[in-house]
Amino acid sequence: MEVGIKDNTNPDDGSEVKRTPAITSSWQTYSFPLSTFSRSDTKRVYVPIELVFNGSTARTVYLRDVRYVQ
Repeated sequence: MEVGIKDNTNPDDGSEVKRTPAITSSWQTYSFPLSTFSRSDTKRVYVPIELVFNGSTARTVYLRDVRYVQ
């Protein structure tokens, strides 16, 4: 699974910057500096969070409390 954000200038081709957290079976807190999503302008975000699942393995992921802190 990958986590990404998109602004209104990112093409819809999957080229936006994404981060890959290490998924475990217990609750975890993950922090990604917004600057690491270098191809997305945080003032023009239109997809505030995306979860991209690669492969054919079925997964269940629970998400809670997404925050943007600059």
